Amino acid sequence: MTEPQPHRADVIEHLDAAEQALYRGLRGDRWGVRVRLEQERIGWDVAWARIGQLLAG
Repeated sequence: MTEPQPHRADVIEHLDAAEQALYRGLRGDRWGVRVRLEQERIGWDVAWARIGQLLAG
């Protein structure tokens, strides 16, 4: 899928080194012109259950 209006920030806060490298690769058309990164949707039931597990220790 192609991103019609790519984000052009040099650095995105809160990304770790691997995520920054991926972002730079996408921004630099490493894997094709304006390739769009799709994030998977995680259902709230799954997310809340995991958050509860993490908070409980």
